Amino acid sequence: MEKLQFLDVMFGDRPALTPPEIFYQRMLAGDPTEAAEKAEQFLKERSLASYYDQVAVPGLRLAQNDFDRGALQLERQAKVRDSVREFTSDLAEIDEETEDDVPTTDTEAATAVDRSLEEEPAERMPVLKREDLAPAWHGNPAVLCVAGRSLLDEAAAVAMAHLAEVHGIAAKAEPSEALANTNIVRLQPDGVQVVCLVHMGDEVSSHTRFAIRRLKRKMPKARVMLCWWSGRIDEEAAEQRRLEVRADLVATSPSHALTILLDAAASVPITTQPESELAEIAR
Repeated sequence: MEKLQFLDVMFGDRPALTPPEIFYQRMLAGDPTEAAEKAEQFLKERSLASYYDQVAVPGLRLAQNDFDRGALQLERQAKVRDSVREFTSDLAEIDEETEDDVPTTDTEAATAVDRSLEEEPAERMPVLKREDLAPAWHGNPAVLCVAGRSLLDEAAAVAMAHLAEVHGIAAKAEPSEALANTNIVRLQPDGVQVVCLVHMGDEVSSHTRFAIRRLKRKMPKARVMLCWWSGRIDEEAAEQRRLEVRADLVATSPSHALTILLDAAASVPITTQPESELAEIAR
């Protein structure tokens, strides 16, 4: 039955699982420590941004596919969310400025490395020190990562907050419940420069537009970035949806979102983002 297809991932009864499938399997099984150990092997040769682009977020897309089919119930969604949270905690001490000249000998990690390119933009993301940050970005948090609707969105928001933190930008993740009218008043706007509203699904509904309206009312000085990571959305479609929901920015991958944040946070420009994106975030 279609609704039981997630069991193929959970129990690994198909040969030659891809790195995203293995990641999803471990999140479902509640084994984030093993996933973190494999990620550390990957990070010997590639960046954390690449890992999220190539492995973790595609793994969460598999979970989203199961959710869309009605094959991933609330309990299993919570298991994935909790596992991702523990996974990021296990990786919290990774320092991307530390280079390891010894390539990984782990077969699984090497397969993931082979899927990414050394010259990808995600491989050139700097780690900012406090003195590299513009004064407005010294807040804690400077970036608020909020789940759009589901527990899977929350898992992705946790991952985005972790990625920003590793690169020197103070960030915090919040569940979708934080966007409710009764809860949004509790969000602390002080120091927040950007709110990343994270969606894993193919559709961004009117719920998102209302959420963005509430966020802008609560945090008028912060920019709202729609992080739309379904993997099936091109930049033109993403920009169209940004306009529809009235977000200030849009990013279609973790590394894309990180690039925008780093450009905005650095006291001196560090990459070559399009001027329109930088102008939007600087307003």
